[in-house]
Amino acid sequence: MRDPFPTYVEDCRIRHGKWKSDPGDPFGSFEIKIKTTHTAVTALVMVGDGLGWDHVSVSIKGRRRCPTWEEMSKIKKMFFKPDECVVQYHPKDDNYINIHNFVLHMWRIQKQEFPTPPEICV
Repeated sequence: MRDPFPTYVEDCRIRHGKWKSDPGDPFGSFEIKIKTTHTAVTALVMVGDGLGWDHVSVSIKGRRRCPTWEEMSKIKKMFFKPDECVVQYHPKDDNYINIHNFVLHMWRIQKQEFPTPPEICV
């Protein structure tokens, strides 16, 4: 994960209320405007450290839909380094928890290289 976050990300940090955090914290909530090929939206992004995993959750403010691939890719580039592999999991049905229907999550294990399929398969 990027440390520190880029200035344009820090400028979007929520600094008041329930989801506040301080500038420079390696976690927090952010409202980030994203322009894509087809639209401009505000992404609500929450960043945390979960037991040895970097975690970023993303939803689209005021929209009843999940973020698109392009939106998730832009957020990934803001919070993770270019050489870091990030995944979205589909857990076993018995382990599946859905608190919010329109939030997607990115995960990266911190202390080891994440295995990936052969390049030709990706």
